[in-house]
Amino acid sequence: MKNHILLLKYLSLFFGLIIILTMLMPMLKTDDLSFLGTEITFGKEIINVDPFNLGTIASAWLPFSWIALATFTLPVISSILMVINHKYAPISLLLALISLLLMVSLPNSINMHYMIGNTENVSNVVWEMSYGLIIAMISTSLMMISHFYIFATTNSLKLKT
Repeated sequence: MKNHILLLKYLSLFFGLIIILTMLMPMLKTDDLSFLGTEITFGKEIINVDPFNLGTIASAWLPFSWIALATFTLPVISSILMVINHKYAPISLLLALISLLLMVSLPNSINMHYMIGNTENVSNVVWEMSYGLIIAMISTSLMMISHFYIFATTNSLKLKT
């Protein structure tokens, strides 16, 4: 195996690590609020009005998001598959592409839930991408380029022999 292909495999793993680390950065923001990737993925209680511990009057929270979890785990799975064997390059490329599409659609898929009294409602918030999500998108794009290069070079080597 050529050294540059091995280097690209480990570079892909490095990009997967960067994508996981971007979960610790602000992903989405609205007005003056900014939320980390872990808060968007695993949920966060934003406010809970409970005077004198007599019961909750009002609360607002971000629920657990399967879409956000898939957004950040698919690139890691993709890079691990690429390091295991370069024959998984088409699958890795497809997983990275799905993850990139999920990252682009992430601001539209996250809702905020709130409860006043016993009535629970869902609010669609106009989210803006923050720098953590942009770094994750750039890392995923670079990982896709390395996967495509590995796929193209390994298949062209097979055609020559």
